[in-house]
Amino acid sequence: MVIEAERLWFEANRRLRSWEADVTGQIVDTDIDGLLTAALLHDHFGWPIMGFYDKATLWLDADIEPPLDLTSVVWVDAEMLWPGARVLSQHVPAQRRSDLRAVGTLRASVNPSVIAGHAQVGDYANKYPFGTFQWAWWVLNRDPASARLDNGRGVGTGLAWMPDGGFQSVNGRFRDNCIRWATQHMPGSLMSPLAHGDVSDVRASVREAEAWLQQHSGVRRGWVNHQWRMPIREHLDDAVDLSDANGFGQAGLILGAIKTFYAWSRELVLPPRYRAWRGTWMKSQLKGLSDGWLEGANAHRIVSGAAPNPRDYYWTAPGSPVKSGRALSDILPGPAYASRVAV
Repeated sequence: MVIEAERLWFEANRRLRSWEADVTGQIVDTDIDGLLTAALLHDHFGWPIMGFYDKATLWLDADIEPPLDLTSVVWVDAEMLWPGARVLSQHVPAQRRSDLRAVGTLRASVNPSVIAGHAQVGDYANKYPFGTFQWAWWVLNRDPASARLDNGRGVGTGLAWMPDGGFQSVNGRFRDNCIRWATQHMPGSLMSPLAHGDVSDVRASVREAEAWLQQHSGVRRGWVNHQWRMPIREHLDDAVDLSDANGFGQAGLILGAIKTFYAWSRELVLPPRYRAWRGTWMKSQLKGLSDGWLEGANAHRIVSGAAPNPRDYYWTAPGSPVKSGRALSDILPGPAYASRVAV
């Protein structure tokens, strides 16, 4: 499916404008794409970070009591399917194109793959191939010059190509799709300057960006293949304090380094204490899931979900795998509340 750049931008902004005025905070994925996007949204809108979600556990500001007001929260780089959720992300949550209409949350999702009509079945190879950070920068119409792209080299270019491994895809079998999205579907994107030229050495810029973030944040753990993800083994307790020694503190240090690089001046303060709410992370094969299965999200049976490839589907059920633990179903509003939330 081919989508015109103007229509893509217009529809993304129409969806964003339909709920952005209600948002007072972000819940963010625990990887480098989530942090880059959260820092950008904080600079642009002033939205603070209320918590982190890694598709299995929601670590939320401990002062927030259930039920969570979904109208006031944007889920960043997380494919929430729970009724009423506001989402800014880029993965492929639809198994089939019919899901894009049938699953209520997807009809308001600010997601390029969703807006362009891509699903796991039939059109996966043409999906959006970059991170939420690059997508959000383009949707917000931010000036690429302020991204310090340095003529297609250096830390700024590395950060533009780092999230979700775009630097790998553009030099592999998805090269044509990457170039098409960077230059045609999203003209003026952060990737556009390099995509118009030689992309063979983009990994060098990504490597330089990782080294810069490590040096200026002091965070050297959690990096794999130039991607950072919050270490979670320290976070199995019911409530966790913010500390430079754990993943929350490390996320704060990386966020500080990101702000420094882009010279963003808004003060960004993380919650001092977190409470864990757990779901059950599942992996299914597409061939084992029936048509219309994803519509279970409308009935509060699926919290979030996305297809990482054409064969598998990863999703989260709302019940906790730990009997004594708090479940996602205990913090996310249920059917009675959802009936009052426009979808």
